[in-house]
Amino acid sequence: MQRRQQPFINREMYYLFQFCTVIIIIGILISNASKYYLTVLKISSTTAALGLSGPLKSEILAFYVRHGYWPDTHHFKQLNEYIGKDNTVTDVIIDKGSFHLYLNKKFNHNSNSDLQILSFRKAQFQTQLDTPIWWICGYSKVPEGMITNVENKTTIDKKYLHKVCQ
Repeated sequence: MQRRQQPFINREMYYLFQFCTVIIIIGILISNASKYYLTVLKISSTTAALGLSGPLKSEILAFYVRHGYWPDTHHFKQLNEYIGKDNTVTDVIIDKGSFHLYLNKKFNHNSNSDLQILSFRKAQFQTQLDTPIWWICGYSKVPEGMITNVENKTTIDKKYLHKVCQ
């Protein structure tokens, strides 16, 4: 009777080859999963910042109704309540009714800049400059018939922003 030939000279080499193959496959899977996870983490941080904008818009509009002029940062002493408990947003700057949310550096969306800013610019009708209608998020265009006089300071890459802010 003839013996069957094994793929390798001894079994130990065969098992070592199998083990190395499995480790390489697992490494490839983990590297792909980590890229996806980091992207999801970046998108969730910008979405959290977008969620903080709603109450802040209401407070700014209420301030305008009470006082007759647009607030700046120094008019709000309790801005810390708008900064997320998960430390996604580290600072809020209000400029004549518009505001800029500064995101934590650990959610670094743009390797060229340390500051990650999401701007919400106040837009008004061209004919009635004292009536606010909309806040323009990020890179969104100003609607026709409206104007904004605040610079867009958004530095976050468009692919990580919600569709409303692109």
